Amino acid sequence: MILKLTLIGLFICNVMVIADLHAQRKINVDTLLKFQIEKIEIEEEVDRHFHRATPKSVLEQKQVLINKYKNKLKQGLKSSNQRLKLDSNTFYFTSAVPNDAQNSSQIISTGGYSHQVRRGINLLSKTFGEYTVTNFDLYEDTTLVTSFLATLEILCAQKLFFAVVIDREFQILSESDRLKLHNLGFKTLAELQKGQAYIGYFHRGFIKEYNSGNSLVMNFSDEIAKIMQHQKLIENNSKEVSRFIAHAGGEIEGYTYTNSLNALDSSYKNGSRYFELDISETSDSVFVATHDWSNWAFQTGFQGTLPPTVAEYNGLKIYGKYIPLDMNAINQWFMTHSDAILVSDKVNEPTRFSSKFADKSRLMMELFTLDAVKEGLTCGIKSAIASESVVYETNSSVDALVNLGVKHIAISRNIIRGNEAWFERAKLNNLDAYIYHVFDEELEVSNYMRYVYGMYADQWTHFK
Repeated sequence: MILKLTLIGLFICNVMVIADLHAQRKINVDTLLKFQIEKIEIEEEVDRHFHRATPKSVLEQKQVLINKYKNKLKQGLKSSNQRLKLDSNTFYFTSAVPNDAQNSSQIISTGGYSHQVRRGINLLSKTFGEYTVTNFDLYEDTTLVTSFLATLEILCAQKLFFAVVIDREFQILSESDRLKLHNLGFKTLAELQKGQAYIGYFHRGFIKEYNSGNSLVMNFSDEIAKIMQHQKLIENNSKEVSRFIAHAGGEIEGYTYTNSLNALDSSYKNGSRYFELDISETSDSVFVATHDWSNWAFQTGFQGTLPPTVAEYNGLKIYGKYIPLDMNAINQWFMTHSDAILVSDKVNEPTRFSSKFADKSRLMMELFTLDAVKEGLTCGIKSAIASESVVYETNSSVDALVNLGVKHIAISRNIIRGNEAWFERAKLNNLDAYIYHVFDEELEVSNYMRYVYGMYADQWTHFK
């Protein structure tokens, strides 16, 4: 009974507070509806405490209020000056500053979900397939900043979309908290001043932030549509084996650059069908798979003169357990895997190397001079891939490369930013780019697949 009286007492106090606020300024219908819903939830809490069922009529009334609350928000959205196309990927954010009677902070995600945010920091994220808002009211409890920063770290590590909206007031953070935000990439939020409006979002490593001394109102439908499109790219392209070249045979047990038989087997089992091997030459003129001789000596513990003979090469395993690949072993593996494509790197002699490979029609060679590319285009291989150096040799002319008959280029993903228009033009002309220097395959697919065709990937496991 004491609990019930306490809850009812709190309820009466809330009514008085709202009545007082209503006397000072008009309270919108949404707030009153929300309050009525909370009133029923208090009654439910009391019933749970006394182990009794809440009357069905009360629960039905609650559902009516919830539906009315959602409809009012939708009507408010429709009547807004911001005309929005209602779909599941549209977000309408408002971040109000103190004493702004026109705006109230809110996050509205269409498709049936609407969220009225509260004072302080509001974090929109997706949980169990639905968007939810978590509030961190630092005025109520300054220690909440710890859980906010911890949550932010987890979401950043997962590289999933989330948004942050500041509602009306913002408690100034400590220097250490500011530093943590800086380190996570939220520099504007770290420097936010009291009373400023703020909206920011994060998706797969990219952060966009806005702040103002006035209230911010934004329609994020375009931004979210791009994000969703990136996610669709991952889903749609994940099974296209031609887009993902297993780099140096692919990663195996955490090791990269092994160029080993074991790496080929592992990547093939995971679904890869395009395999890059770095090709070097032994002292007795045999092509073998290794990135370079210094790296090979480190991987095998070899102490002799470099380059080794083919016998010395075959006599040592990579990291003591992975089987090396000389030309005979390369041919044998590709002949027993008839749907596999070899992509060579390092070797710049297309006629000579292709004559040693078992099936020219399944050979793509990255070549490093314009003359080598021209030679590769005439020797019957599947593709003569123009390296980054060749792109520069042709003055980065898309037309020059296309007129030569080049179908593929290999280029660092570090080149894309600032040169997006060039990559879009190349793609329109069916000049497909593969990017290397890839450290997070899903991140690069999300960020750059609209500009390029594929990538050299240490590990891509989404084929199945």
